[in-house]
Amino acid sequence: MILQKKKFVVFIYLFCFILTQAFGQQHVIDNSSIRFYNLNEKYGLSIREVNSICEDSNGFIWASSKMGIIRYTPGDVRTYKLPYENSNVITTRLSFNQGHLYVYTNNGQIFYYNAIADQFELIINLATRLRNPYLFISRIVIDSKSQLWISSASGLFLYNKKDGLKVFMSGEYVYNVTNGPGEKLLLVRNAELLYFNPTDHKTDLIYKLPQDKVRHISSVKYDEGNDMVCIGTKEDGFFVLKNMGGQRKLIKIKDIPDQPVMSIENCNDSIIYVGVDGQGIWGVDSRDLLVKSVMKENVNNPNSLKGNGVYDIFCSSDKRVWVGTYSGGVSYFEMGNSEFKNYVHIINDPNSLVNNDVNSVIEDSDGNLWFATNNGISKYIPSSNKWKSYYFNNKGDAQVFLSICEDAKGRIWAGTYSSGVYVLNKNTGEQLYHYNKKNYGETFKTDFVFNIFSDLDHDIWIGGGSDDLTHYDFKTGKFSQVKDVPVNVIINYGKDSLLIATTKGLLVYNKRTKGTIKIINDYSVVDMRIKGRELWMCAVGQGVIKYNLDTHNIKQITISDGLPSNYTSSIEYVNGLFWVGSEQGLCSIDEKNFKVKNYTNFNGLNNVSFNDNAHTLLKNGDLLWGTNRGAILFNPEKIKSQSSKGQIYIQEIDVNGTSLRETEPIQLNTPIDSISELTLHYDQNNLSFELLPIFTALPQVKFVWKLEGLDQDWNRPVNSRILSYSNIPSGSYHLMIKMYDDSLSEVIAERTLAINITPPYWEMWWFKILGIVLFLSISTFFVLYYISRLKKRHSEEKIRFFSNTAHDMRTSLTLITAPIEELKNEEGLSKRGKSYLNMASEQAARFKNVVTRLMDFQKVDIGKEKLHLTEVDIVKFIETRVMMFAASAKRKKLELVFESKVNVCYTMIDEIVIEKIIDNLLSNAIKYSFEGTKIKIKLSSNDNKWKLIVKDQGIGIEKKAQKHLFKEYYRGNNAINAKIVGSGIGLLLVKNYINLHGGKITCDSQLNKGTTFTIVIPLNTKQGKDDNTYVSSSNDVNSVTESDVEVDYQEVFEKSDQATEMKVVIVEDNDYLRDFLATSLCDRYQVFLAENGRIGWEMICKHTPDMVVSDIMMPEMDGYELCSKIKSNYETSHIPVILLTALGAKEQQLQGLGLGADDYLVKPFDVNILRQRIDSIIQNREIIRERALKIIKLADNNETLLNNELNDSFLKKMVETVRDNLGNSEFSKHDFASAMNVSNSLLYKKVKALTNQSPSDFIRSIRLEHALELVQTKQYSVTEISEMCGFASVGYFSTVFRKHYGKTPSQIE
Repeated sequence: MILQKKKFVVFIYLFCFILTQAFGQQHVIDNSSIRFYNLNEKYGLSIREVNSICEDSNGFIWASSKMGIIRYTPGDVRTYKLPYENSNVITTRLSFNQGHLYVYTNNGQIFYYNAIADQFELIINLATRLRNPYLFISRIVIDSKSQLWISSASGLFLYNKKDGLKVFMSGEYVYNVTNGPGEKLLLVRNAELLYFNPTDHKTDLIYKLPQDKVRHISSVKYDEGNDMVCIGTKEDGFFVLKNMGGQRKLIKIKDIPDQPVMSIENCNDSIIYVGVDGQGIWGVDSRDLLVKSVMKENVNNPNSLKGNGVYDIFCSSDKRVWVGTYSGGVSYFEMGNSEFKNYVHIINDPNSLVNNDVNSVIEDSDGNLWFATNNGISKYIPSSNKWKSYYFNNKGDAQVFLSICEDAKGRIWAGTYSSGVYVLNKNTGEQLYHYNKKNYGETFKTDFVFNIFSDLDHDIWIGGGSDDLTHYDFKTGKFSQVKDVPVNVIINYGKDSLLIATTKGLLVYNKRTKGTIKIINDYSVVDMRIKGRELWMCAVGQGVIKYNLDTHNIKQITISDGLPSNYTSSIEYVNGLFWVGSEQGLCSIDEKNFKVKNYTNFNGLNNVSFNDNAHTLLKNGDLLWGTNRGAILFNPEKIKSQSSKGQIYIQEIDVNGTSLRETEPIQLNTPIDSISELTLHYDQNNLSFELLPIFTALPQVKFVWKLEGLDQDWNRPVNSRILSYSNIPSGSYHLMIKMYDDSLSEVIAERTLAINITPPYWEMWWFKILGIVLFLSISTFFVLYYISRLKKRHSEEKIRFFSNTAHDMRTSLTLITAPIEELKNEEGLSKRGKSYLNMASEQAARFKNVVTRLMDFQKVDIGKEKLHLTEVDIVKFIETRVMMFAASAKRKKLELVFESKVNVCYTMIDEIVIEKIIDNLLSNAIKYSFEGTKIKIKLSSNDNKWKLIVKDQGIGIEKKAQKHLFKEYYRGNNAINAKIVGSGIGLLLVKNYINLHGGKITCDSQLNKGTTFTIVIPLNTKQGKDDNTYVSSSNDVNSVTESDVEVDYQEVFEKSDQATEMKVVIVEDNDYLRDFLATSLCDRYQVFLAENGRIGWEMICKHTPDMVVSDIMMPEMDGYELCSKIKSNYETSHIPVILLTALGAKEQQLQGLGLGADDYLVKPFDVNILRQRIDSIIQNREIIRERALKIIKLADNNETLLNNELNDSFLKKMVETVRDNLGNSEFSKHDFASAMNVSNSLLYKKVKALTNQSPSDFIRSIRLEHALELVQTKQYSVTEISEMCGFASVGYFSTVFRKHYGKTPSQIE
């Protein structure tokens, strides 16, 4: 009996033990589905041995290691170095509270983060201060007064900036300090747990730990929600001190290994995360104190924790759990249920997805999930969290499965790439059938299966990329084929039809008639959904296409509308939203307003590409998608309801490439992000801003900005977080910034920064006034002086150049003028030959005079001209010079009158120089005097001086021009307009010569009344000799009188016997060149002359010439204006124009040709070239006429035949008018002119110019061409054709037809 009782007790004990163990194992949850994100992998960091993690008030996550501090916000990680005094550091930890961030090391160095300078600064080295090189501190807590409470092996320290360092519990080992209830601190001193009041510094013992059970406390945490203290040790495991029934009871959590507990974090009232060095993270339920989860590194699972040596755990405000490990750096996972659940392949784990490339997914009738992958098929049973896989690593047949479907009998149809279709029992996975060409070649012909679809009649449709469409009749169990229908995807379209998407468009297949209709072309559709009468499609490279089946209207949605990619692959509809998977992520489209929202950068969707038509809507409303990284499951209602949030953080402002923190003379007293107004100097106007998104879970956002006061519009959204402005003008601005989500569908945050650029002192009003005064009073003088010197220097250089050139010219002139003079003595020259010689002789004399003046002017200007004084009777001298100009004056019908108040007057002069002075004045007087007037020369003298007055009655000089009269190269506008040749240096030369004699010259003139020059020279009756005299060469003496040669061109260019009927108008303002051209062309053409564009236009309108040769630079109307007028006028647009000019630049040539000029010659030119150009243009016109005649043979010709638009349209209208009147035998040339709205004479000229035919011949040509066409048709008699073509009689028609074509109408075959 006793033995039986013992056996019963043992049995009960064993049963309880087994039950306990089973229950203990049951409550540990598998955490393989938790996905960790590692910053080292995500951002390419190499940080390790992370001791501490915290979050600041801006939402930045900070993590510390002895190598430095990192700061994280989505999309940005930066590293800060610590200015160690002693680098012998084992651990660095963080503490944040009340907006203050501190870093402290185990050896007592404490650093403060200076947000203004964005750097850490050493504030105290406790080891140095206490002169204790072996000092060890474990924890620092910041209280509500921003004071530091420091636990160490030497006691508890208090530090603040004002009072410095204080010590409490000196000499005692304070293992740890942390926040307790209210304002109290929780201390671990030796084996005691104490509450410490920071205000009155009193301590309360709350529990004395048993030293045999709890040794070497490594971490402690007060759980305020559950009013308990969590204690971690180095070798005794994890304990909880809990208030139970009014008493505190120490409970050890048995399942947690007895290894160093480095971190304790209670993220909420229900779970406590315990970090164990070497054993990962253990989740303990705070209510029943049972271990609910264990998270460790799994080398076969890339989404697991990186490193089991957990040093710190921290829960951030965005419900993320951050973990710092020894080997893996910083990782985090989403606390609670993540929006997106990933099914992935875990290496060496059969209880996972068989392959990560998921090509098709379905939910069967039992609620199980099936996955077609690149390496077989997987089945997931959610109720038991079990996986089963089939056909993986199948070497015999293909292992790539592209589609999967369940039929009405519950069988699973799985389509492969190259091996046909497998049919499986969904419960056992047993293969029921294997349909392929090899086994069922006569009835089954689709081995490459892209889609399997079960229609409303439960029939199965199997389609491939290039094979026929296979139909399986569910009732009969037989296969049939639909020829030449390549398939991407199939959906139901009504009861009797299917919509079939192909690589080239969309087909409608009628199951009853077995016929197909193509409704959309040119789109390669890979997935589609019908909503009402609208079809939404994913098209390769085309984004999403919305097609109305009734109106056939198409709406395209692309990346410009917010799609992550134009290569869309799958689409599903749920409650007003179309969910679209693409090669670059997931998005949703509102069916009403087409608003796009991206989810590309949500955790779980990073770098995921969605596969074609790989999705299904589960019975519970979840969406399951196949991707290149496994399968993704989420509830669209939960995702849709989330709203983006965040703030814009200004990390940095650079001024002229330098941080604002380092810019002088700016002294920041607030962090850059807190600046609301920025005032800068005028030269600090190159700004760049670095922006960061904070308080947001979106790593990808877009910024837009606008500098109000400078920008007109907002900048385009960009991913860049740097915005820059250069050379901002002085003024006040507002920089407005907006932050959007990645799809641009929502503004997440906005902020504004005022910017003031102070103007420089020279932009102040007072400085501007002062500057104007100074500029007018001082600067003007120096500027004018400088300009004067500059002009003089340039003048000297030009004169030197022209003078040196003049020396070379005189040699050539001698060789030109001598033969000309000899030729003039030859007998037997024609009138034209004599005129050419006279013209050449006259122009050579003019040219020689200009060359001589240049040489004389250069000698005077540079001071090389020396006076050779001789005593001369000035009266007789001047009278002789006047007589020399008598012939020139007579030719212009002028009278020279010389008057002298003295008979004899001897004075010392340089005869050659005075001769040049008098000759120049007389020459000018003759050139600028009106015909039939007098030129008076008056001489007078007294004991001191003699005076000469030259007075003419000519064009005069305007008052403005008189101020510049004695400057080099200056000529009055009226002299230029009068076309009187001059160099502009004569009077300056006269002035310089008179200055050499110590005299002066003055001018008095009235416009169109005349000019009076007065020279006054001192009277010197004694010949003296000084250094300024020498005997000048007699070769320098040149007469400046006009040539005695008088050219009469009236007889020269009278019409030659060989001249054609062609008329040429020459428009040239230079008399000599105009006469020369007339002489050269008169033997070929009728020549008409005009001296400017206005007169030329009158002649053109009067004579309607065949050619116009025009200069460009002319008074009243230049050549450009004349050419434009000719080419834009209906009556003259056909006349060819050749432009002559000295302007040889491409711009001028292009301008002339652009106005319609037919050719362009640059002066000087060979007259033979001009003749050749005229002949070429005439020949080209003949070619154009032949082309124009071709239009007669064409019934409809839109070809442009003539370059001139007016001529082209006129020609076509001519043909159209005649064709409209072909049957009208009364249609004459008068009717023709009336229909063309021109006169008879103008019609004749235009028709002749364009076709070389008279109007009557032109009408007859068109009628005959039309008659030939009718004859060749053999449909009409000769009489009918005669009437249809407008001929009065058949006989006349036959005669004209035979004359034109050489055959009668009846002889034409």
